[in-house]
Amino acid sequence: MSIKKIEGNLESVADQLEKAVAKAQEDLIPVLIKALQTLDYSGGKVVLSNANLIKTSGIIETLREALESGVYLEGLRDYSKSFPIQADLINTYYASQFAERFAEKQVFNTVVAQAQKQALDALRASAIDQFFEEPMRDLIQKSITTGESYEQMVKQLSDVVVGNAEREGKLMHHVKQVARDAFSNYSRSYSDVINNDIGVEWYGYDGGRVTDTREFCEERIGKIWHRKEIEMWGRGEISEGAGLKFPKGGKWQGMAQGTSDTTIFSYLGGYNCIHYLGGLSESLVPSNVIDRVKAQGLIE
Repeated sequence: MSIKKIEGNLESVADQLEKAVAKAQEDLIPVLIKALQTLDYSGGKVVLSNANLIKTSGIIETLREALESGVYLEGLRDYSKSFPIQADLINTYYASQFAERFAEKQVFNTVVAQAQKQALDALRASAIDQFFEEPMRDLIQKSITTGESYEQMVKQLSDVVVGNAEREGKLMHHVKQVARDAFSNYSRSYSDVINNDIGVEWYGYDGGRVTDTREFCEERIGKIWHRKEIEMWGRGEISEGAGLKFPKGGKWQGMAQGTSDTTIFSYLGGYNCIHYLGGLSESLVPSNVIDRVKAQGLIE
């Protein structure tokens, strides 16, 4: 089986969720406009009153219900379904590459379930609380106490929801930070469980190049590496014989916090990294690559 579909999912799965978030944000604007019209105004400005302050909770609840019942929830469902789908692709790849050593195990399913839960916990209720409900509530209450105009309220709250020319909507910004890394790190972690289980020693650094591909990944893409070389990178050391420049001074641009000789198999290049370590049989490794690793004293 080709590894291309596994690699492609590292980018496309998060892209689909981001599209759902963008649509959900746009759908909220007419709901927001209608909800703000329930407040009391005088001379075009919102009235500071107990009635208006009390209405804030109802407005927030209306917006939250619209968000949780629409395309954002559908996007989260599709995102969640992608975890076992990716696991099946990875299983198929390893079954084809290591037919005599690979066997599916219950622990693999546990890894999938835990990763799903962690990702959804970061994107569902708590995310809506922190990156949608709280800033919206604070802004509505501030607008009431300062007597903002209806037009100013719509503009300011729309900036929170969908963003503007200078920044993204708060929920979109959070989703972009979480969803891609959660899925990519899961895909690599799941694979590493299999790699450890069957004793994989050689890896292809797979994936494409994008406009902002970091130099650390750029100099490794499309090449074959030994596990001990990858562990060196996680310790901030440069493996020899391949002309690598990074990690320089033990770090590189975009390096994920907590990267070590074990976690690098999950974090790899770091934040927003969409590359993948595909395990390889030694029979597929060119002799010059084996010689490079032997010259470093990493294997005999």
